[in-house]
Amino acid sequence: MIHIDHQLPNARRGNFQFDGSLSGNQIADMLLGYARQSQITPDTANFRTHQRGRTPSAFFNDDWKVTPNLTMNLGVRWEFTTAMQDADDAISSFDFATGKIIVPDVKKLPAGFDAGLVERRPYGRGLRNNDYVNIQPRFGFAYTLGPKTVVRSGYGIFTDVLSYGNAQIGFVQNSPWFPTKTYRVDNTTGPVISLSNSPFPDRVSLRRC
Repeated sequence: MIHIDHQLPNARRGNFQFDGSLSGNQIADMLLGYARQSQITPDTANFRTHQRGRTPSAFFNDDWKVTPNLTMNLGVRWEFTTAMQDADDAISSFDFATGKIIVPDVKKLPAGFDAGLVERRPYGRGLRNNDYVNIQPRFGFAYTLGPKTVVRSGYGIFTDVLSYGNAQIGFVQNSPWFPTKTYRVDNTTGPVISLSNSPFPDRVSLRRC
């Protein structure tokens, strides 16, 4: 059983970008407090991940001396990595066929989130099917041609183990568990974002498109 608990990177205190688009100089924009973009992750977000998974495996391998000169090596390995789960079911993905967010349990959505935007994953608490048919055969032989010459050959199928942690961290940084709001200065956002005048205006809302 694999348990991985760690704190996620976030922008709880805010991130700011200054590109010189307002004054013509990046340093001047920073000194004036005019950010081209501000970004923040609300304090209500899930800043910790509690990933869970299993990586069971089994193998068989044996040598068979067919003749005094020929030795066969036969084997097979079976292993797989289970779909990642979260102890709090705070993971999600996206279904391109239906246009909805996929979650393990719609009953555990954050308060106020529109349940019409999500659907329950048919695979249970994981976001994918488990592949149990991961058979990896092994075959090899050694043939002695003479006192100083041996011919060896082998064949095998090998698969990598899917790692948890950073490899699947995106599932726990998706909406609705990890909402990040970004505000940009352009023709649609209105007044200039100012560090001295609310750099995080509440202009973003999740709605059905």
